[in-house]
Amino acid sequence: MSEERTRYLTTEDVRALIAAAQHPAQPEVLVVRTLRDRDLITAEVSRTLEAEIQRSQGNADAILMHVQSNGSIDQRQAVILLADALSGRRMESTVVQRAADVAMSTLAIHAEMLTASTRNSKDREVSVEAFEVVCGSLNAAPSEIKKVAVSVGKELVTKIASSRGEILSRKRLTLRVIFACSELEATSISQIIEAALSQNIVHTYDIVHNESAFCQSIKDPAAVQALATRANTEADLSAAVSVVSRITNLITQGKYVRILCKQYGDNKKPTLDDVQNMKPGLDALVELHVAAPATSAASHDEALLRRWAAIHPSEAKGLISAADKIGTARAPFTERFKKERVASERTSIAKRFVKESIIPAKQIVLLVGGSYSHDVVAAFNELHSADPVWGDWIFKERSQTIKIGEIDEAVGSVRCAGVVIIARPAGHTVVEQAKVAVTKHSKQHIVIHNSSKTALREGLTSLLVELASARAVA
Repeated sequence: MSEERTRYLTTEDVRALIAAAQHPAQPEVLVVRTLRDRDLITAEVSRTLEAEIQRSQGNADAILMHVQSNGSIDQRQAVILLADALSGRRMESTVVQRAADVAMSTLAIHAEMLTASTRNSKDREVSVEAFEVVCGSLNAAPSEIKKVAVSVGKELVTKIASSRGEILSRKRLTLRVIFACSELEATSISQIIEAALSQNIVHTYDIVHNESAFCQSIKDPAAVQALATRANTEADLSAAVSVVSRITNLITQGKYVRILCKQYGDNKKPTLDDVQNMKPGLDALVELHVAAPATSAASHDEALLRRWAAIHPSEAKGLISAADKIGTARAPFTERFKKERVASERTSIAKRFVKESIIPAKQIVLLVGGSYSHDVVAAFNELHSADPVWGDWIFKERSQTIKIGEIDEAVGSVRCAGVVIIARPAGHTVVEQAKVAVTKHSKQHIVIHNSSKTALREGLTSLLVELASARAVA
């Protein structure tokens, strides 16, 4: 039996330990090394203690070596390892998988750390490999954890887009990120597809012709609609149209075809193949517009289908049939649209004439008859504010007597551009004086029959439109 040797600390040992403990950088490690150098602990014990200290301080190298040796790690160390993997450090997939499993419940807390690591990736392909492993381990994770992965995926897509490199390689990596995200849950795919399309590395054409990516995107209506919304080129449009028949949900299909119609607009002509591929979705488009016929979209698509029928006579029957159904649904609203459009145009002309002609010429529009109310002021102000003043009025109040020649003088003034006469409830004398005056001075005028706000507004608008028309002819 060997004899154990007892070694007591000397004064120099203690001083050395105190100095190491007071060192500003890594005092714990220096204490361990001081003990080793003075033969107070073995080299093996020193290595074990130093590794534990480094892991506790978040040293990624030490954590990785420990995991590779089948050592256990806590959640904080697992997050550090994941961040290192996402930043482009190559690790075995089993190591990343283990770190993801341990860190899973705390990922939401460390979302910004993981996103920042991805943003600063040194090797985007290695980052994508790590991301795929992380996503694969989150199938049973809560929704809030999956959202963290989607955020990291969006950041990774941006990183791939901003990095230098051959476009096909970046496209391939982006599609891998899309597929990885899509395995989390159906609603994740729309966010990552929108992020990818907005970076202009992958396009609608690429996703449609990548069977794996498209099969995942079709699970989410928002993702499918993003493909149509981002289809800006002829190739993208043709690709987007080619999958209309694969959208089985009629509501989603109708919205999808509606977006495609909008994308074609008035300037892009579909090929015959495009029209034939669009046909399976025409019934869904019709149902969409029949449900909401009083929209500008319904009018647009009806006209668009008729133009396409003229361009491709061989498909005219189906196109015109769909257009007719939309037109039938729209019919009750067509006249209303026309009236609203005409009213809007007239108001615009009236406002512009006040601003560009009446006010610069320092003229006024005269209102004669009726009784004063706030509606009078409101009717004028709807067309232009009272600064500067561009309107005046003469009312027939019971307590007021109209002076002889007052109406004639006001109407005949060079400042008077035109007159609105209120036939009722004004007194007969006032109305007749106004009628005589406008005839005498050849002034443009309008007669209305009450002083409601609607009648006043319409009377003023009609007068101004006539004045603008007369001025244009002159």
